[in-house]
Amino acid sequence: MISISEIDLDSVVREIAAPVPEPEPTQELVAKAGAYLERRGWMKAVAGEVDFQAAALVLAKCNVRKRCGIFVFGDYGCGKTAFLNAIKPLFAPVHFMPLNKPEYAEMLNIDDWPNWNADAMKCSVMLDDLGAESAQSDYGVKREYAAEFVVRFHQEGQGRLFVTTNLTGEEIAERYTARLTSRIKELCIPLHLTGADKRKWGAA
Repeated sequence: MISISEIDLDSVVREIAAPVPEPEPTQELVAKAGAYLERRGWMKAVAGEVDFQAAALVLAKCNVRKRCGIFVFGDYGCGKTAFLNAIKPLFAPVHFMPLNKPEYAEMLNIDDWPNWNADAMKCSVMLDDLGAESAQSDYGVKREYAAEFVVRFHQEGQGRLFVTTNLTGEEIAERYTARLTSRIKELCIPLHLTGADKRKWGAA
């Protein structure tokens, strides 16, 4: 009979605490993700080789990881919103929320829109342009509806969360606190798009 003194407790603790490795997609699945993006108009010729390959890999990872969304960040005009629009059909039903439009950002307030918020918890949600929304004042108390929504989604959401932003990690932490960034890290795979602004001037 083995005694407890003979058990390497440190080894047991290390084994229990060791993170479980995330499943990785096959190269075939990454190629299929790239082909899908091309068909949906998010093309390598426009996105650039580096961003396209990174996006295909992250999309494939999203496919094999349960309940994982994508956190897309980069400079203005690099294709973040276009990427979300391209992948939207894969994760239907989806609530797409352009946060630069006040009427959408205000819907994240559970006090005024409880039914919408309850419905959103059952679907995938895409928060486009995090940081573009204005903070609201509730009887003199500053409220960040997007941050409050992400915290609720982390606790109650059944779908996947997708976020785009022009903000840096430091800017997100400064505005919303580490509470939000911690939850986004848990819910999303990061995708950094590095390309230049693809928006064009209109005709004179």
